[in-house]
Amino acid sequence: MSWQAVARKDVRDSARAKGVWLLTGLFLLLFLGLTYVVPQIADDEFVTFLEVSAAVVAVLLPLVGIVLGYKSVIAERESGSIALLLSLPHSRRDVVLGKFVGRSIVLTVPTVMGLVVAAPLVATRYASFAPVQYLGFAIATIVYGLTFLALAIALSTATTESRRVTTAAFGAYIGLVMFWSGIVDLLVLVLFRFQPGTLGNPPGWSTFVKLLDPRLAYSYVLSDLVGTNLDAPVAAFGNQWYTEPAMAIVVLLAWLVVPLVLGYWRFDSTDL
Repeated sequence: MSWQAVARKDVRDSARAKGVWLLTGLFLLLFLGLTYVVPQIADDEFVTFLEVSAAVVAVLLPLVGIVLGYKSVIAERESGSIALLLSLPHSRRDVVLGKFVGRSIVLTVPTVMGLVVAAPLVATRYASFAPVQYLGFAIATIVYGLTFLALAIALSTATTESRRVTTAAFGAYIGLVMFWSGIVDLLVLVLFRFQPGTLGNPPGWSTFVKLLDPRLAYSYVLSDLVGTNLDAPVAAFGNQWYTEPAMAIVVLLAWLVVPLVLGYWRFDSTDL
């Protein structure tokens, strides 16, 4: 299929780039380092290792996804090579899908390598090591990283200027990873004209919007499905339909699919 050719070219180009090898080394050092550091700063329980690793990954991996994806299409559009690519038997859908698949491989392989190489040391250092939990952590982590890659590629396809893509991509990283909950609280305060006690008894919709945060969804997936001691959505927000474990999975998958669909729709309807 045509998108496969685009994906293969993207992977080959990435394999020749020093950045990919640096990325592989980064993840190797990250997970190997955490294997030794966690017992020094906390305890030697395997679940503690997962929690500390998740806290680090939740900040680092989205940035990697953004960097890998935000210039994926806009760079070719500005250089004019996108016209050459589309002159071949590739549709715009093939380009978007191929870019996503290719760069997903570039993101996933170093992450998996880091986790696989670290696994024997983790198993040796933590007596409570559980392979199923470790696998669940790996899958959730990869999906979490791919959500930000998808978002970056979507912005790259939907925008026609490199400066706008850069601003939007890194703005999205800051907003989603660092300030989502605070932004929602500020919105509630503004809407209710800074009435006393508003944040102590927030409207239900604000809680729902907070749970649309991919970082929070990642944390809840680890809590409910992997078995970490991170706060579960029910404990934090009460027993509602949107605090069910399945909702966290839906949120992550929505961030993976919806931006790509919207980005492709915009890309397909604009001139090059």
